[in-house]
Amino acid sequence: MTSNLPYTRPDAPVLPDDDGNLDLDALLADSIQHKQDLKTTKKEASRVKQSMESTQRSREYKLDNVRSERYALGREWKPVAAVAIFHTQRCVACGTNHTHFMGVFQRQTKTNGGISGTIACEQWVRATDHTMIDNLPKEQKETDEPVDMCICCSTQLGYPPKLYA
Repeated sequence: MTSNLPYTRPDAPVLPDDDGNLDLDALLADSIQHKQDLKTTKKEASRVKQSMESTQRSREYKLDNVRSERYALGREWKPVAAVAIFHTQRCVACGTNHTHFMGVFQRQTKTNGGISGTIACEQWVRATDHTMIDNLPKEQKETDEPVDMCICCSTQLGYPPKLYA
């Protein structure tokens, strides 16, 4: 069964009839339908785009958290020992040694964050209370520094024995 009517697409624009007249109602309905379809398509595209951006932001946020956690694991200062530091000044002029107690410090290390876990650097933080050093192994550190003149040599040269009142 064949039809003599020409095939027209459902979304085809309204064309003038054989007399050259336009069906304005059909043209208006077609225009309104086209506008609604366009709005629906834009809304759907916007929703898909927002969903993709949200997913991307979420993925980037998770990656940033993982990166910062990995970075922090290798970059945290970890307490290693309680250290009593003594400083010795060795007088070059007379050869005497003067030692004084600098204080109790907490030795802390920081690794390079790699797999090997090698120590990148260490620092000494003054212990402000006993809780900083209670459960740590005890160590002693001595520093030695040559000085041109000690307090004894300075008094022999005529400087006052008490430098501070």
